[in-house]
Amino acid sequence: MTTKTPAISRKRGPLSRRGRVLLLLLAVLLVYGIFVEPAWLQVTRRDITLPRLAPEFDGLRVVQLSDLHCGPSFFNKMAIRRAVTAANAFDPDLILLTGDYVNVPGSIGEMRRLLSGLRARRGVLAVLGNHDYWTDPAAVTAALRAAGVTVLQNEAVPVERGGARLWIAGLDDAWEGRPDLARALRPIPAGDPVILLVHEPDMAGLVSQQPVDLQLSGHVHGGQVRLPFAGAIVTPHLGHKYPLGMYRVNDMRLHVSRGIGVTWPGLIRLNCRPEITCFTLYKL
Repeated sequence: MTTKTPAISRKRGPLSRRGRVLLLLLAVLLVYGIFVEPAWLQVTRRDITLPRLAPEFDGLRVVQLSDLHCGPSFFNKMAIRRAVTAANAFDPDLILLTGDYVNVPGSIGEMRRLLSGLRARRGVLAVLGNHDYWTDPAAVTAALRAAGVTVLQNEAVPVERGGARLWIAGLDDAWEGRPDLARALRPIPAGDPVILLVHEPDMAGLVSQQPVDLQLSGHVHGGQVRLPFAGAIVTPHLGHKYPLGMYRVNDMRLHVSRGIGVTWPGLIRLNCRPEITCFTLYKL
């Protein structure tokens, strides 16, 4: 009597190999997304024409930094140092910061030390973001001021050159604070150009109904993970309409920075490098 040897499936080997390849690709993406792309800073230069800008401000250089999310990670601190160095290399007239400076209270002191290295001829100005409120808004504000940064909370300050003025206005955080656009714009004379800082970009619909020339925001990080042809997988509250880059909202220009740091969900960046932006302003 003969017995048949059970047939051996030949499908398990190839499936196993495919599984190993997929796991390897996933590991490579995670390493890239956690350690490589978050440190791969992109320096963006943009020329912006503002019709109401006085000729005296033609060529004014303005650098925007956003969403540092300073935390305990060595790589995060290294990215912030690079961003500070890159910002200073432009020899800017103004440096404007658009919120979310820390992830945890223990990093407030480190954030202050890092930002104290910023240099701009006309000053460094900032608004708070939602993570600053979730951490400790009073402590974050005090640390920024100790670093030489002017914090704007529903207020505006003029920058003067040759008798002309350009106003920098700043709103309190739209998610967790008490933004008051009317109060922020109240001291600005009719006809003067205005750059407004607010952390959340979706405020642009409201802001653009007022005489504001340029809104600078952050908050969205570009989505952190962007799929080809699909864009961001996840965007936060008040960050759904304008995820990154330049927009025209009514007669106002809007720029949304991808920021420097990362936060949840994911703590990674894929197809969405961190950035700083240097604007050169021109009149028509």
